[in-house]
Amino acid sequence: MYLSHSKSLLFGFSHRGRFRTAVHLIDAQPEQTILDYGCGDGRLLKMLPCGRLLGYDPNPEDVDGLEMVADTSMLSPCSCDTVTVFEVFEHVSEAEVERIVAECRRLLKPQGKLIVSVPIEVGVSVLVKSLARWLKVRPLERNLTVANVLRSIFYRAVQRVPDHRGASGDFYGHMGFDYRKLKLSGFKISRKRYSPLPFGPLLNSQVFFVAKAL
Repeated sequence: MYLSHSKSLLFGFSHRGRFRTAVHLIDAQPEQTILDYGCGDGRLLKMLPCGRLLGYDPNPEDVDGLEMVADTSMLSPCSCDTVTVFEVFEHVSEAEVERIVAECRRLLKPQGKLIVSVPIEVGVSVLVKSLARWLKVRPLERNLTVANVLRSIFYRAVQRVPDHRGASGDFYGHMGFDYRKLKLSGFKISRKRYSPLPFGPLLNSQVFFVAKAL
């Protein structure tokens, strides 16, 4: 979410569109508490116009001027109006997805909303992204092979393997991630939005889910 890919006009356009979509879906209000789970350098939070803005990241970058949370367990239950999880779930295991979703549910107020964004790594989109990675426009991944790209293009399962082991656990690349299989247990998805173009997954790079607790 937080890479500008300034070397590429195409990917720069894509990422700017994602941030615009994110700000629109959050619709920050002055009285709200908004937590960005996996905030990176805090770029998204800095774009929001109002509200109590909290950031959490296991490996925070330069986040001067933001209210950072060292551990989300320090936050009280039902203390957030909105929790965002952008470009996180494709990098962690299914067990970790389940843990994070449960924590988001604990933190959200009864009428609060969870907003998730993940990349589209199946179909035509994966071909464009893979070419960019091979051309070093985007970071190269350990699991990026011709066979895996072909399987992803035709919506075939690809075995996911971690790129490396970090301080917070295994870190996975995008290859093999399928947004259609993402499980937000305990939530009902009320809205789906593709980015950067205003139509379905074909040729888009990202999908947003807006969900509320059951």
